Amino acid sequence: IRVFGERYLSEIATIEIQTFINDLMLDYQPSTIKQIFLLLQEGYARAVKDKIIKQSPVVDIELPPVIPNTMMSVNLELERKLIDIFKDDEMCYPFAVLIDTGLRTSELCGLKWENIDFKNRKILIRQSYQRVDDYEFINGEIVKVGSSLEETTLKSRTSKREIPMSKGVHNILMDIFNETLKKQGKVDED
Repeated sequence: IRVFGERYLSEIATIEIQTFINDLMLDYQPSTIKQIFLLLQEGYARAVKDKIIKQSPVVDIELPPVIPNTMMSVNLELERKLIDIFKDDEMCYPFAVLIDTGLRTSELCGLKWENIDFKNRKILIRQSYQRVDDYEFINGEIVKVGSSLEETTLKSRTSKREIPMSKGVHNILMDIFNETLKKQGKVDED
């Protein structure tokens, strides 16, 4: 880590690691800092086990509290108002699907036509799209050079699921599907 330079593990004190963690708080979320801390802790534990150092300086480090996200839901009245506001905008379709199904935006972006079961009115969640930062090693430092969208596997087993389609979502997706077929010069057989 560039903060510690080319020093031996045994030369780094607990106070320096605490300062490093504190400095991270300026730019990173607590959950990211915890991941970095766990890597440091694991690395030092391995160094102790391999007898490279006598004891780990990664002790009594204070981490910022990880505050869990609170889930907010939209009530039916607000849902109708929002859809009414956007009804003449083509962005209303994905917005309405998100509200009606509870899908995550990344899951909606990851949908493929093969994931839509029009006959049984189900949406099969099998993958998602995530924005992934791209990094390069430049002049001895890791530098963010951009980002890209990548199809990713779902975060957990419970993320892979089937969501029933309401009549409204079915109609929206059928309209988009038929429009897609028209653009491709194909005709819907159903």
